Amino acid sequence: MRLHTCKTTTTIETRLHEEAVHCHRKDLHMRLDSYDFKQSYRRLLQGEPSVELKWDGHPFALPMKRSMLGLYMLELRLDCDSYRFVIDSGAQISAIRPELAQKHHAKPLTGSVSIGSIGGREKQMHGYLVNELRLGNLTIARLPMVSLETAGLHARFGSMDLSLFDGILGWDILAQLDFELDDVAHEFKVLRNRYHFAHPNMVKTVFPVFLVRDKQNRLLTMGFDSGARESWMSAERMRALGYELGKERLALGFGVHGLEEIKVNSISEMDLYLYKAHIHLRHARTGRTNVFPKDSLDGILGNEIYKNRRIRIINSMEMVLLA
Repeated sequence: MRLHTCKTTTTIETRLHEEAVHCHRKDLHMRLDSYDFKQSYRRLLQGEPSVELKWDGHPFALPMKRSMLGLYMLELRLDCDSYRFVIDSGAQISAIRPELAQKHHAKPLTGSVSIGSIGGREKQMHGYLVNELRLGNLTIARLPMVSLETAGLHARFGSMDLSLFDGILGWDILAQLDFELDDVAHEFKVLRNRYHFAHPNMVKTVFPVFLVRDKQNRLLTMGFDSGARESWMSAERMRALGYELGKERLALGFGVHGLEEIKVNSISEMDLYLYKAHIHLRHARTGRTNVFPKDSLDGILGNEIYKNRRIRIINSMEMVLLA
């Protein structure tokens, strides 16, 4: 097994100005418009959600730390207590440990949602209604959250627990913000965007979708999972694009349901271009990319693409900046 690597360097801007790209984005919007965070909220609540984000509009920054598992974490507050949450754009709904929810008198919910794992295993998960969660200057009120099953989430190195987090800040909240993940200053920043972009490279839906080009200038549709240390590709889509896949092997994947054994191939080399970034992947594995039941993505980009860099996601303009 050869070691996977990712190297991101700065290059000229990849502009998506052709009519064909605009048509592709419009088609994606039409196909993905039926997916809505409220669907998951309704299933948990067995009723209508009343989530509210309260923010004074002033930008702010919070310390962001990278764990030994390659997860980026920041502190959120419940009442007067601070807790470590993973910044996970790949989680379509935020989550909380049950003991933490109970400590702060969150209401147990009678409904459930089906959460898919990295290996495609589906599991019904229940949750809590959290009255108030604070992220810097931002207050999130009446938030339905999935209950994290603590039994499956422990990964140990010797006697040290490496999964030291209390919850997950998911895309249901992140999608409502313009924010930056700064792995240079080690900060998570909530911004107020003042710029217009003529050629958006993102599609806003219940999972972040980026439009990138490969070395042959072909347009690829890639998801973005800040809770994943490594990127992975769709074997079916890579074969269709003419990439040569290595021999199938077994690998361990770590996700919301704990460790799973999955079958993967690898791609010896791949070049992707996103805004002003050239992302060079070696020995990237394949995996499940059918985030949407009827729409499989070409791949999923992990947090390795902005390691020691800054990535800015401007949801209000459907634009991602990486250089």
